[in-house]
Amino acid sequence: MQFATILIALPIFLATYCESQLQSPKCCNVAYDCSYEENPVWASTSGQICEVFRNECVMMSENCDRLNENRPEAKKISQKKCQDLCRLQNCLMVYNPVCGIYNGKRRTFGNNCEMNKYICTTGQTFIALHRGSCFPDRTV
Repeated sequence: MQFATILIALPIFLATYCESQLQSPKCCNVAYDCSYEENPVWASTSGQICEVFRNECVMMSENCDRLNENRPEAKKISQKKCQDLCRLQNCLMVYNPVCGIYNGKRRTFGNNCEMNKYICTTGQTFIALHRGSCFPDRTV
């Protein structure tokens, strides 16, 4: 019963958010149902940080959320440009493990930044499963 309440409240929240945006009445209320099909999309919000999305639908869904949260949209850039940006990215040496999965194989990354950098440099679109190590552990 609580689940139904959440589903009803969400459109109300989106409508309230959109109505409250007098300066910029942009709003996205599309519910994307994306597949896990891998067709990587290379993108950036600032031209300084690369983001890799599993496919175009996943990027569109993320951009919808960003629009509703008044955050910059991710825009497609070339794979080469994106990977050049990745090589310049430095991750903090903070161990906060993340378990990711790609093609059925689990891998532990030292932190979310390290996972994103690995995705960007290899094009292997790992999906974060949970915080903490995977079992059996294979740390990158």
